[in-house]
Amino acid sequence: MRGFKEQIEGAMVRSRALKKMMLPGYESLDEIQDALAHKKHRQTTCSMSGQEEAVIIKEITKLEASVKFATELEPITPMIKEVNAKKKELFSQLDALRDSSTGKQKEIDVIKASLDEQKGEANEKKDALDKTSEELDELSKQMNEIFEAKDAAKDTFWKEMFDHREQ
Repeated sequence: MRGFKEQIEGAMVRSRALKKMMLPGYESLDEIQDALAHKKHRQTTCSMSGQEEAVIIKEITKLEASVKFATELEPITPMIKEVNAKKKELFSQLDALRDSSTGKQKEIDVIKASLDEQKGEANEKKDALDKTSEELDELSKQMNEIFEAKDAAKDTFWKEMFDHREQ
């Protein structure tokens, strides 16, 4: 993937450099060849002054130099267009995934909030149960003390009853 990316970036840099070296106003080889044919036809068929002919010869020379650059640019351009189209498609898919991810994250946040609320309720119930257990332990101690007092009173009663019968 990295090599492909470097290759594409190299092609784009080369494309920009070739476009700078070409005669301004012309983007493709066909445009340059058409302009070159038109200028040559004009040079051979029209009568003009020496100054006009010199201008046309300069333009023809520049167009001929641009043909070389345009020929080199020709195979790069469709590849760059194809890569840009794929890039746009991938970015649209990425945006769709981000939107989906955002929606899922919102659902996750709602579920987390619900779980936190349930944990809070569970902790409150646990605290209430712990408090109830402590109260039960205290009541159990009090009941044991009462039973001990009852047993002591019962023992005293029976002892006095036995002592009273022996007299």
